[in-house]
Amino acid sequence: MQNELLDITIIGCLALLFASTYRKRATPMVRSWTLGWALILVHFTALLFHPANAVGQGLLIVTSLGALIACSIVFLIAAFAREGERPNILLPILGGSAAIVFCAIQTADVRTPIPYFVITGIGALCWTACCLQLPGLSTAIRSLLIIACCAAMSWLLWTIVHGQEDVGVSAILSGLYLCVALTYLGTFRRLSGGTVTVIFGLLAWAAVFPAAEFCNHLGIIARISPEFWNVPKYFVAFGMILILLEEEILAANHQARHDRLTGLPNRGWLEDQLRHTLQTAGEQGTQVALICLDVDRFKQINDTYGHTIGDACLQEVGRRLKPHIGAKGTAARIGGEEFSILLQDLANTLEAEQVAANVLLALQAPIQAHNYTIELTASVGISVFPTDGQDAATLWRNADSAMYRAKRAGGNQFLSMSPEIAILTSEANVMELFVRQALKTGAYEVHYQPLYKISGELHSLEALIRLRHPEQGLVSPQRFIAIAEERGLIVPLGEWLLNEICEQLNRWKSAGLPAVRVDMNISPVQITRPDFATSVLEVLTTHRIDPRLIGMEITETAMMRNLPEASRQIELLAAVGIAFSIDDFGTGYSSLGQLDKLPVQSLKIDRTFIDRICLSDGTYSIVDAVVRMGHSLGLSVVAEGVEDHEQWACLRHLGCDIIQGFLFSKPLQASDVPAQLQDGLKTTPVQPKITDRIHVA
Repeated sequence: MQNELLDITIIGCLALLFASTYRKRATPMVRSWTLGWALILVHFTALLFHPANAVGQGLLIVTSLGALIACSIVFLIAAFAREGERPNILLPILGGSAAIVFCAIQTADVRTPIPYFVITGIGALCWTACCLQLPGLSTAIRSLLIIACCAAMSWLLWTIVHGQEDVGVSAILSGLYLCVALTYLGTFRRLSGGTVTVIFGLLAWAAVFPAAEFCNHLGIIARISPEFWNVPKYFVAFGMILILLEEEILAANHQARHDRLTGLPNRGWLEDQLRHTLQTAGEQGTQVALICLDVDRFKQINDTYGHTIGDACLQEVGRRLKPHIGAKGTAARIGGEEFSILLQDLANTLEAEQVAANVLLALQAPIQAHNYTIELTASVGISVFPTDGQDAATLWRNADSAMYRAKRAGGNQFLSMSPEIAILTSEANVMELFVRQALKTGAYEVHYQPLYKISGELHSLEALIRLRHPEQGLVSPQRFIAIAEERGLIVPLGEWLLNEICEQLNRWKSAGLPAVRVDMNISPVQITRPDFATSVLEVLTTHRIDPRLIGMEITETAMMRNLPEASRQIELLAAVGIAFSIDDFGTGYSSLGQLDKLPVQSLKIDRTFIDRICLSDGTYSIVDAVVRMGHSLGLSVVAEGVEDHEQWACLRHLGCDIIQGFLFSKPLQASDVPAQLQDGLKTTPVQPKITDRIHVA
């Protein structure tokens, strides 16, 4: 009794362990194992009872043996549940049922052999068919299964012929657990400590029954402790626990090396694979290509549709990459909206370009995500070993450079690394370093270009940031502003500019000069930051600047990139008196319906329209339309780039409100501004020199 209670306690703990595991990992395999050990618990529990009548004893024996048989069937099904297969479980269930019926009629002490032969025949047919239809097994394992079935059936038939049906029960159990062991050997592709232990335990479990019969035949079974026969069960249990632990470790390793959203390998995995691939390619003299892909305007998709839609788009991109990279390629998600493809054993660079072209084509099909139709494009850069880099870091850096060059060129295209791109990238890197250092060394300057009312009265100043290079002199804003935006420097640069404007306003105030509004250009990166308005107000509070002395200009296209957030920031700042103007109006796109709702004070017509306003086939009618539209919306209209009297006359005739350009004044250093503030009026515009007119403002 003590032994049975100990076995029940141990098996009960095992059943609880697997049940607890199933709650966390609800897989078919764990479910089958939990059920199997619950059946073993039933087997041992039945051994505790000793009914006085024969019927009760017979029912307990059938229950105990039936639980062992059912456990073998459940363990068999677990092997294929682990592989994700769905075999025909009807055949093993019928075979197991036949085995239980055999045990029942043997327990009932039926003497005629005919029922035994019938049941054995049914069981033989079911198990033979089961061995033939079990999926995923090799020919060798399938052959061993059939041999095991034949051996068990032969032993079973021998016991029936010789009237030893009780021994036949051992033949059935031995055959069942031997089949389970062979099935596990065929389905567990990775032999580990856990799988070897389980298979060894099942083989030993199968051997228990003939060994017990042999010891009984010799009359020595009474000398053997009953616990000895239970040892294989614990080997099987220990092996199953090891398998679960091994799979947890493998799953953790997989998660550490793969992207959870797309299921693709992540950057860490690809970096290791790239180093290994380059080493092999160097030894074999083959070519390797690294392709970097970045989804165009993905932030706009996230901002417009939400991150759930954005994630669905990224998952679809991952799915579309796989069919187009071929057997030589591996796709990975690097982070955010960036993916990479590693191509091995290339015959030439055209193979990589063809893969890039196929990927771009695959992405053109619209994506259906949560009732939205999303159209995606991507920018792709290609670098090839050994031409574009001898090591992983260089190859990756060059692929990134080509990809960013493709993105700056408008996106939806691929570019291969070239000497020209390398030169441009090198210059950009040098400029980035100087832009960073300039924030610390004070190499930036602020020039102020006046804006005048059409009558010639001073209206405001526009602050224009300049970068003075020790060798190149003043660097064009078109060069360093783009780099600052791309490399994440535009926010600190904007903060520096605002602080400098505030300090200058205080200096002019201390000098007793009239107050004047100073406008500054705002990047789309700044205006869409949730903390932009807060940071601006903190600076104004620190310097004690009236918000009405600050104006901000933002291009219409930049504002429309994330209109909801831009609108929120504009409304917060406009509420305290900061004036907003739409810069370069007419060169981008915007929604007039939204524009009408924004607290904007003026529209600034781009200089490209002003340049041709006086030509017969020029832009007079366009400027006229913009002026009329601005006035109808209650906005002031500003014309920039006014450089001669004829343009000024046209703009006065059209009713333009404010003029800016070299006709009145080029950008001034801070020291030259007081004269403008003291005069207040420019009644006689000056014709600019040619050198001034070509100066970049």
